[in-house]
Amino acid sequence: MVLVHCCAPVDASAATVWSRIGDFAALSAWHPAVTASPLEQDGPADRPGCVRALSLANGAAIREQLLEHDAAGRLYRYSIVESPLPVEGYTATLQVVSTGADSARIDWTARFQAADADAEGVAKALGEVFATGLAAVAAELKGAVAA
Repeated sequence: MVLVHCCAPVDASAATVWSRIGDFAALSAWHPAVTASPLEQDGPADRPGCVRALSLANGAAIREQLLEHDAAGRLYRYSIVESPLPVEGYTATLQVVSTGADSARIDWTARFQAADADAEGVAKALGEVFATGLAAVAAELKGAVAA
């Protein structure tokens, strides 16, 4: 099993950070590598089982299914349903942790089996994708007032 973990401190309250990234269908609103992330069916974006269809800036498409959405715990967990990435059994968790009244940390963790021999390369690429998204949120919300 391969593990990828990326975290970023954010100079904003956990509530503010969660209000920005907690919508499963709104990844494209804050991640610069994602150009669209609509749900495939009508319904709430916090309903386990819903599927988002990601369009990436590089032209790739990925389908991800929500496994768990916990607004009180400020986390969601999802799996990859379809992807050009050579991964199997991929699950990931995005979570916001309060570190103070006006500070938080975002943790993004994925676990998967590499479907080819280059597990290290896949892990590095995913880590870079996670880091890019987290850096964008941290920069956008720096010093944001509480939501």
